[in-house]
Amino acid sequence: MAIVKMFGEERRDTLPAKTFDRVSMIKRIKEKMKHSHSKETLAQLESCNSIIVEGVQLVIFPGNICTLGVDAIVNAANIRLRGGGGVDGFIHRGAGAKELVGQMVEQYPRGCSYGECCMSESFKLPCASIFHTVGPMSKMNDPLLASCYTSCLDELHGLKMRSIAFPAISCGAYAYSEDVKRACEVAVTATIDWIKKTSDKTLKCVVFVCFDRSVKKAFEKKFYSLRKAFSNPR
Repeated sequence: MAIVKMFGEERRDTLPAKTFDRVSMIKRIKEKMKHSHSKETLAQLESCNSIIVEGVQLVIFPGNICTLGVDAIVNAANIRLRGGGGVDGFIHRGAGAKELVGQMVEQYPRGCSYGECCMSESFKLPCASIFHTVGPMSKMNDPLLASCYTSCLDELHGLKMRSIAFPAISCGAYAYSEDVKRACEVAVTATIDWIKKTSDKTLKCVVFVCFDRSVKKAFEKKFYSLRKAFSNPR
């Protein structure tokens, strides 16, 4: 297995196996996208704190990421892509651990690099797909954390998806557990910079999911500081 250093972390070659039928997987995801953006999901997000950046609504959602019927939810994964604790285990259990792990092992036998994005189907979850990304684990690394968000947005852009929901990457038991505010600032800044640079006309909504009050408060402070620059419908 080829491993090199990236942003101070070990990096694996994230290459889909040649034997995996990625084309068929994407067709199934595209079909499921026709049924995402359900009334239930829109109702969940309707009353949430949000700002609009160049036509894209950024939303703070204090709830369960597995309930969102968006085009993609993001999993804060580990490099082996075999499931784990926190949101990683929660998403695996919701999707169906056997099916999800089986597809990830078949598609990415070498695992996932830090800061990169690996895609899978969502199986039992209402979202159309799951993006798996590995954030900083041992120490804070802002460029690497930002790469987690932009890599997922790049994948979304290539598939012409309309919506994505992020957890607070690396904020649970990992590198940013003691500085959630900094992690949220990196997340929002990286997302806004990507939106401005890319000018994606398909993307309509980016959701930041908060697993506790400290994360929600950190995102709200960041949104509040941006309200003068961007419109704030709620």
